[in-house]
Amino acid sequence: MTAAELRHDHLSIIRALSGAEQSRADLGRTLGWARNTVSSRLDDLLAGGWIVESGDQLSGRGRPSALFRLNEDNILVFVASFGKDQVTATIATIGGAVLARSVIDGYSLGAAGSDGPADAARLRDELVAEAGVSAELIRIAVVGVTGPVEDNKSMPMYADLTVDGASFERALGIPVVVENDANLMALGLLPTLDAQSRSLVFVKVATGIGAGLIIDGRLHRGLRGLAGELGHIPVAHGDGIPCNCGNYGCVGEVASAPAILNQVRNDGLDVASLDELQPLVAAGNQIAIATLRQAGRDIGEAMIGLVTAIAPDVLVMGGRVVGLGDHLMTGLRETLYSRALPATTSRLRIESIRDAEDAAVRGALVMGFDRLFPHEPSATA
Repeated sequence: MTAAELRHDHLSIIRALSGAEQSRADLGRTLGWARNTVSSRLDDLLAGGWIVESGDQLSGRGRPSALFRLNEDNILVFVASFGKDQVTATIATIGGAVLARSVIDGYSLGAAGSDGPADAARLRDELVAEAGVSAELIRIAVVGVTGPVEDNKSMPMYADLTVDGASFERALGIPVVVENDANLMALGLLPTLDAQSRSLVFVKVATGIGAGLIIDGRLHRGLRGLAGELGHIPVAHGDGIPCNCGNYGCVGEVASAPAILNQVRNDGLDVASLDELQPLVAAGNQIAIATLRQAGRDIGEAMIGLVTAIAPDVLVMGGRVVGLGDHLMTGLRETLYSRALPATTSRLRIESIRDAEDAAVRGALVMGFDRLFPHEPSATA
């Protein structure tokens, strides 16, 4: 039984088992079905390899009840996250266990010699061999890209390149979901919130600046997937600097990785990359520190309206620039705490993560699960 052959009732059971193992009686109560109906659908899913028996549940006197859970080792997801100069490929179980991962620096979609769909298929095959799994167990792929996504395609707002899910589906031979990378990271961070927190903003600061927004527990994509284009908010420090979006003064032109490197070089540092800047920051170089702190202030200025408007519980900063140290975070906090509405920042948690790729994979697994097993009303009464 393939994913395409699963009926509404099968999907209902799979979704019910996604949180915890359950017995036939548990599923009957959860779904409001007769025991015979539950048993019939469980038999289908067991035969198809989608679920397994996980043990017995003792409940008073009488025979123990069999427990069922998702067969996570039989439901694998391939994740390919394309940054502007790097691609990270991962194979993971639907439950979150990473089986294999590969990171290729210097890779850029659209560059001479690159073919995103074909390269993704090659990476998939390499990881399948490394993990020692069957490619047939990879049920879906999730492709992360920079920039907004509409109708499973990236939008060529500032470049000629479009990432089309259909072309990846042809190359990989499985369903593909295309999503903005910051959205994936934000979605992956959602389970880390405490029970009282329902809104989160994740900001990625790397070659560009983008945000993923979780509002009331749900990913907010906005009109045409454009929510979170934080890098194109104007700030005072960028006054007069042209941006490829057609406007002037965008924060991405003064606080992204390329902008930071340009600034420190203009101030006399001989560095070609963030890797070369890192030891100078660690050694306390004042030019490097001042530049990062100003970048934090600029990003904070761009976020004043956002923080005031949606009043998130948590703000999480990530990306390669954030990984350089705490100086950017210092500038960010300085601006937000001094200029945003105090009532919105008094309880705002501002945090950072050095490696957001794990969060991106977790978010991709959520999206992959929802695409494979969509929430639809059961046809069974």
